Amino acid sequence: MVVEHGLEICADEIVGLGRITENTPKHQGVVIYTMSDIPIGFGITSRSTAECRHADPLANIAFHQADIGEYIRSEDTLM
Repeated sequence: MVVEHGLEICADEIVGLGRITENTPKHQGVVIYTMSDIPIGFGITSRSTAECRHADPLANIAFHQADIGEYIRSEDTLM
């Protein structure tokens, strides 16, 4: 599962960044999936594909926008 630090997602939190779409530019909107192809959230890339492949494991690779737990955590304030 993806764990966020504030509003950023680190490469090591996505289990070593198993897969990433080729030629994804910096600041591109992305959907984040588990290794079983289950969508768990979305965000904006903070690095291009090439930068992600060579980034430090603690480097931020995406800015968190929402995830599958967002509704549950905010349910009381949304209704």
